[in-house]
Amino acid sequence: MKKTILAILLAAGVLTLGPTVSHAQDIPIEAGAVIGNQTPHSAAQAGARLVRAYGYRCDSISAFRPMIFSTGFVLHCNRYRYTYDIKDVGGHWRVYVD
Repeated sequence: MKKTILAILLAAGVLTLGPTVSHAQDIPIEAGAVIGNQTPHSAAQAGARLVRAYGYRCDSISAFRPMIFSTGFVLHCNRYRYTYDIKDVGGHWRVYVD
């Protein structure tokens, strides 16, 4: 699980091995958002950035949780209006609209 979170943080550019990344582009996390206790908010931010990098809309984070039966995450955005599956497919992160 820690490797998965690390991979998504690296893929979305939140965590780098070089200079510190600015958090000026943080996507707001809604009041009452459902984010697991084991999942850092930075992972939710990274997931939202990845969704945006794929050209989809995510203006605020409603929920973020790990998938149960596969390697990846489920992200809900804009007051649960949009749902995205973020999956590790052959070592590459892919975003799917649910």
